Amino acid sequence: MDELGEELVEDFEAGRGGYLRGVLVALLVVGVVVIIIQTGLFGRFTDQEELRRTVDDAGVWGPAVFLALMIVLVPLSVPGLIFVIPSTTLFGTVGGFTVSMIGGFIGSAIGIVAARRLGRSVFESKMPARVLAMESRLSERGIWVVIGIRCFVYLLQPFDWLLGVSRMPLRTVLVGTFIGLIPMTLIVALTGGGLIDLIL
Repeated sequence: MDELGEELVEDFEAGRGGYLRGVLVALLVVGVVVIIIQTGLFGRFTDQEELRRTVDDAGVWGPAVFLALMIVLVPLSVPGLIFVIPSTTLFGTVGGFTVSMIGGFIGSAIGIVAARRLGRSVFESKMPARVLAMESRLSERGIWVVIGIRCFVYLLQPFDWLLGVSRMPLRTVLVGTFIGLIPMTLIVALTGGGLIDLIL
C-alpha cells in the first residue's frame, strides 16, 4: 500500500513538473513575441518589402540572414509564406527553393521537437478517449498522414505542435514534414508566388 502511495506521489510530481515546464516555456515564448512586437522587429520582418531591404543590405550574408530570420520567426507563428514568396526574387528559383526548404524545415522541426519534449505529458492526460483513438488510427498510417497534412497546411505552426504531441515516431514526423513541404515550396519557387497570390 505504501509503495502504491509513493508511486502516485511520483506520478503527480512528474505530471506537475511537466505542466510547470510547459507553462514556463509558453511564458518565455510570449515574452519573446512581446519584445519582437514592441521593438518593431515583427512589423519590419513580416513586411515583404522590409524583408527584401534587410536581406539586400546584408550583401553576401543575405541568405544567412534570411535563413536565421525564418528559423527564428516561423516557430513563433509568423506565416512561412511571408518568407517563401519573396525568396525567388531575392535568390532566384533554385536558391529561393533551397533556402525556403532549409528554413521552413528547421523552423517546423523546432516546433515539432519542442511540442514533443514539452507537451506530450501535459496534453495526453487531457485528451478525450475519442481523440486518443483517432490519433492512434492516424499514427498507424504513419508518414503518409504527415505528408498529406503538410501538402495542405504547409507551414502553419499549430500543425507542428499537433504532430509534435502525436504518438508517431519523431523520425517519421520529421521525414514526412520534409517531403510534404516540397510540393508547395516548389510551386512557389516556379511561379514566384504568383499562384499563391492568385489563390489568396
